[in-house]
Amino acid sequence: PAGPSGPAGPAGGSLDHCNLNKSSATENINVAYASRVSIGFDNTVSKSSIFTHSTSSNNQKVTVTADGFYHINASIGFDNTGSNRFLGKASIFKNGSEITQTRSSAYNRGSGYGDESNIQINTVLELSNGDYIEIFAWKDDADQTNAVNTITSETQLVITRTSGAAAAAGPA
Repeated sequence: PAGPSGPAGPAGGSLDHCNLNKSSATENINVAYASRVSIGFDNTVSKSSIFTHSTSSNNQKVTVTADGFYHINASIGFDNTGSNRFLGKASIFKNGSEITQTRSSAYNRGSGYGDESNIQINTVLELSNGDYIEIFAWKDDADQTNAVNTITSETQLVITRTSGAAAAAGPA
């Protein structure tokens, strides 16, 4: 026989999710910081209603319609078409301003040594209703001027917001 049931615990929270990638859009990121390139996402894998994003117009921007803490994971694959080294950087911009603490980089030695690399950004940001984010990429240093293009099958943006999650009680 089962014993008595205890009181109901607190209600759980929710997870809002946005997963974007590329189907055809590509960018040459072998440019100086002053000419940095916004990374566009022209394919929606999934998107909760708190995210606003267009795959055709301003496809580099994602706007949120709810306050919260957002886990942001960006992966920017790139192909160095030149035979010399390239050091790429990327960063998240919130409402048009760079959040320098999100800067990430990847080094590529040149097409003779493996021409593909990937820049990863993983962070948590507090965003408010109406805030938007963009990912920009550029060269930090390069010994060549050949194109360094984003790779459609290796570029993705995943954003999740956890809200109202029940917390466990601490020790007495």
